[in-house]
Amino acid sequence: MSKNVLKEDDRNSNCKDNCNWGEKAEDRKIVLTSSCEGTACALAHDHAAHGHDHAAHGSEGEEKLNLILLFVSIAAFSSGLVTKYAFDAGSVSIALMIAAWLLAGYEVMINAVKKLLSGFIMDEEFLMSVATVGAVILGEYPEAALVMILYQIGENLEHYAVGKSQQSITDLLDIAAPYANLVTDEGVRRIDPADIKAGDILEIQPGELIPTDGLIISGFSSLNTAAISGESVPLEAETGSQVLSGSVNGDGLLRMKAETVYAESTASRVMAMVDQASSRKARTETLVRRFSRIYTPLVVLLAILISVLPPLLSGQSFFTWIYRGLTFLVVSCPCAFVISVPLTFVSGLGMASRHGVLVRGGTDLENLATLKTLAFDKTGTLTQGKFSVIASHAEDHVDGQAFIALAATMEQSFTHPIAQSIVAHADTLGLSLSSEGLSDIVSLPGHGVRGVIDNSNGLSLPFEMPATVYLGNSALMKMLGLHESAVADGCEGQAWTMSHVAIVPDYRDSRSYEEIKTGPPSTEIRYLGHIVIRDELKAEAPHTIAALRREGVERIALLTGDNEVFAREVAKEAGIDEVHASLLPQDKV
Repeated sequence: MSKNVLKEDDRNSNCKDNCNWGEKAEDRKIVLTSSCEGTACALAHDHAAHGHDHAAHGSEGEEKLNLILLFVSIAAFSSGLVTKYAFDAGSVSIALMIAAWLLAGYEVMINAVKKLLSGFIMDEEFLMSVATVGAVILGEYPEAALVMILYQIGENLEHYAVGKSQQSITDLLDIAAPYANLVTDEGVRRIDPADIKAGDILEIQPGELIPTDGLIISGFSSLNTAAISGESVPLEAETGSQVLSGSVNGDGLLRMKAETVYAESTASRVMAMVDQASSRKARTETLVRRFSRIYTPLVVLLAILISVLPPLLSGQSFFTWIYRGLTFLVVSCPCAFVISVPLTFVSGLGMASRHGVLVRGGTDLENLATLKTLAFDKTGTLTQGKFSVIASHAEDHVDGQAFIALAATMEQSFTHPIAQSIVAHADTLGLSLSSEGLSDIVSLPGHGVRGVIDNSNGLSLPFEMPATVYLGNSALMKMLGLHESAVADGCEGQAWTMSHVAIVPDYRDSRSYEEIKTGPPSTEIRYLGHIVIRDELKAEAPHTIAALRREGVERIALLTGDNEVFAREVAKEAGIDEVHASLLPQDKV
């Protein structure tokens, strides 16, 4: 399933075409990107966004310790209640409640003291520390323990939700090759990608990730570059083509010359962006912190006034009014607020995740309220992220359904997304496909496929059998001398992908790819027509864009790795005016 990622970003220094995202620093900007067919550039959770010290979450071991202490404190609190009300063991109950208070609140109180020593800061930790100490002094031990336990429950719930979202984002980023195939005089051997040197000759086998950026020196194949460019259409690669790490090789065997070391490759830089985003401090304070900066000083001031003014003005007992001042502090401690805010974020993050949106953390969720600029990725975000056939144009002498059946029969054994879309279209038309009578099926990397079909397949075609069938892009048609026929109706070159079909009746072509490149096999080759394929816009996309504008989002842009023609067509259908095409991931942030 394709997921989207929300990430906060107030600048776009790397964007091509002078995107000028930083025109107004006060405007919030959120970039909505897609997983690019299962991969994404994502942002991890920033612990600094909470407005307090996350030392307890600094490592996996510390996280487990913190969680264990919370459970122990809850157990001690529960035991304290049982011993007090079931067994009337007051002293044991007090000891258990104090233990629960200290176990749950020691970190909060230590942080409050540190902040006092470094500069008097009245935040939620200071308020809870003073209030719970006051509760202990007053003998309200359950109140002191419960305040700290509720706070820790809220923190751990939010930390869990954000951590789960972060892990989902990390799982999407799977663009680093686990190994590289180094070509040496002794043969081919696997090495760690970190050991790649510029100038090394590497072999990329079908289905493997390209480990570093480089130049193809031999072979032909198609590359899935969705993880890097967001381009939904596979990129054709041949000798002389520049390729980027993180791309997935298709059916062909390639050899390339490494032009960068792994640390400087595109995939490495994309993952470095994720790490940088994880460590970048959020630029806004949390709701709890903003609330506490006003509420805490006010409550402390009122508590001091309650403790001091009545005795000074009326000569009443200081002890009595100090007691009342502490009582006021305890009563004023916002227990419900402390637990409700994290729970709100947990609910928001969870709901967003269920709808396919991964949010970095609570702060980013808050920033949506003041959103002014929104940038969308295309593939899987505005579009469905998969190809579908939108039209088929067979020549006048060719039956339309037989034309689709022939193309699907040729493509049924291939996993290429264009091939699968044709097969799926045939299925929706109720056409039955068979592999009988097929032979000499050959992938033509960068161009399409070629195969031979005979009468045993069962297709009703007005041609002598066996016949050789060619199916592929305009480059294949040009190679076969059919370019004029392929572009005659004007479909080629528009905002979609084309799959052309040609046939040579009564001919069995068993030539190799290199031989096919020399020209058409016969003057009897005939152009049958083409199939129009594209990544369709999601039905709800235009309504979503319109709703965002009504909600006050002033600037909406489309950032994509796709070509300019297709990008502008999608943007027009979605209702987006600003388009930035042919971008790599680092250009989008």
